[in-house]
Amino acid sequence: MIVILTTKAQNAASSLELEYPPSLTINADFGAFTLEGSKYTSSSKRGKPKPYWDSNIPVLEENDVVLVRKLDLSTIAGLMRARGQFIENLSFWEIVEDTLGKESSPLWIPYNGILSWIKKNDPCEEISDFMYLDITDFYTKCYDFIKEALDGGSEASKLGHEFIEERKELDKRTFYKSYPQGLVCRKTEGEYVNDLFSSGEIICTYDICLRSITLSSKHERSDFSCKEIASHFWGSDSWGDALEAGSPDYRALGEGEYIKVISYVVNKLSKL
Repeated sequence: MIVILTTKAQNAASSLELEYPPSLTINADFGAFTLEGSKYTSSSKRGKPKPYWDSNIPVLEENDVVLVRKLDLSTIAGLMRARGQFIENLSFWEIVEDTLGKESSPLWIPYNGILSWIKKNDPCEEISDFMYLDITDFYTKCYDFIKEALDGGSEASKLGHEFIEERKELDKRTFYKSYPQGLVCRKTEGEYVNDLFSSGEIICTYDICLRSITLSSKHERSDFSCKEIASHFWGSDSWGDALEAGSPDYRALGEGEYIKVISYVVNKLSKL
């Protein structure tokens, strides 16, 4: 199984013209466009469960290609299934699904250690401009680390404790303002902070480096959808779902747009 990553819709579409086009795609959603695999398409936008719950993801042959858009535990779970080595650990995947209230779980430290390892070993960090990046070797090493971590590995424990402290500092450093309606606003310089809810229910983040805006909700709600907000501002090219969504990759947004989004969200939450 060969795993390639691309972050742009145009490159994803062009992958169908490769000698070995993708047999499987996992979370390959690019705004309104989702690349489909010839054997299977793992995407919530296509009505499929998250990869860690989706037992219909097929086991692939040695030369089959998988295309992914990002490196997160949801995508990695799908790759595990595609290689026939999915780790059946319900408690762990429940943390991946929703971290709320999971801090007391014995898997909380290993979970954070795994996040730290992925961040430290992300192959995209070393290559800024690429059409397709072969991440097969990364996946293999990541799988081995996750397996070891869930078996009580000391390295994951060490990284987990360090990562939790780093996130606490990041929580303080990226805080911009909060509103009594439950909105927490953050400004970041490339770091992912849309899981740092503090006492809020919704996060709206402006990435100064990427000039992008990301919204996230702590819970699924019938009266609030991050994707609906993103679609209101950036149309069908916005990415995401009810729990997390944001501006399209190709749009460079200023802080004025960020203020408009904050105002819109505060007004919407005030009416709920």
